[in-house]
Amino acid sequence: MILIIFFSDLNQEQIDELIGFHKTAHQTWFLYKKAHKHYKLIKCAARLTSGAGCVLTIMPLGASLLIEVLLDYKNVNENMNNCKYAYLCCEHQMNEIKTAFRLGTYNSQSLIYSMAKVDDKVIDFCPQVENTKNIILKKDEMRYQNVLLLI
Repeated sequence: MILIIFFSDLNQEQIDELIGFHKTAHQTWFLYKKAHKHYKLIKCAARLTSGAGCVLTIMPLGASLLIEVLLDYKNVNENMNNCKYAYLCCEHQMNEIKTAFRLGTYNSQSLIYSMAKVDDKVIDFCPQVENTKNIILKKDEMRYQNVLLLI
């Protein structure tokens, strides 16, 4: 990992702590971004299938209504919005961490408190991505080894 700090008052322990926070936030951001794209793909495919069925009369109207009911049952739209909220919160956390690097000073307790508060909101409202975490991280393992903190 490459890290450039100019005129920083942070000691090595604080730097390692911030790097760990950034890595955790980046992984969470990446997983929810992938989940958002997945739900968006499902929604677009279902809309295309139901729309094409009505226009081309290949599928009866009942099948397109069945697809819409299935989307509502699986909460695809709500899950898509919640995943977007989760990755935007993680982006905000990463910006706070990068700001702490740039300024060279930060309050550890307030950063931990804000991260815990956001994490609790994400856990309560957003769909779980932990079951896909290992699959996605194996594919993108090299991506996490060379995460650059742009300061």
